[in-house]
Amino acid sequence: MSNLVRKAPTLALGAVPRADLLPPEIAVEVRAKEQRRGLITAVIALVVLVGAAYAGVTYLSGNANAELVAAQDRTTELLTEQAEYSEVRTLTGKVAQIKIDQQVGTSTEIDWKKYLIAVEAVLPSGANLETAAVTSSTPITPILDPTSPLETERIAEIVFTASTKNVPDIVELIDALSELPGYTDATPSVTSAAPGYDLSVTMHVDAEALENRFAPTEDEQ
Repeated sequence: MSNLVRKAPTLALGAVPRADLLPPEIAVEVRAKEQRRGLITAVIALVVLVGAAYAGVTYLSGNANAELVAAQDRTTELLTEQAEYSEVRTLTGKVAQIKIDQQVGTSTEIDWKKYLIAVEAVLPSGANLETAAVTSSTPITPILDPTSPLETERIAEIVFTASTKNVPDIVELIDALSELPGYTDATPSVTSAAPGYDLSVTMHVDAEALENRFAPTEDEQ
């Protein structure tokens, strides 16, 4: 006789009795409906998301177009203003060109009348200026380079003669000439000419003798 004892089924007291009396086809249909509802919900959510994205892109595009139109309007306005002042700009350009031409044209200008009066004023007492010849650089043609080691860089050369009753003091004369603006060097010579003496001087001057009438100011540089 077997020692195994068959246990009797245990009776669960108080449990809710359950019984699925529906055919399996109905359960399958219920699950299919739930899946369709989930799919429809997902599609609706996707449509809403796409619509929101489209609305955002449309909004940003509208703002960009509005900014572009505003920029184009501003550009048109500026061009219109420029057209109104084109004559002023043209006149301003002509004035600027005239100033440049004046600066170039007078870049080697020396007031020779004033300068020769200053030369005559420093001649020895009793001396009279007789002749004066000037060779000066121009904006196009510079003066020739020095031909002697004793000559310095210059922009103009003055050769003048004077008559005097007494022998002029050459050292005193050169000292006096060196006080003139732009003086660089001078070569004097004296010859006897009864009843007195003839004084001949070759003198060079540099850029300090320039008038600079139209030189640009510090504000214009």
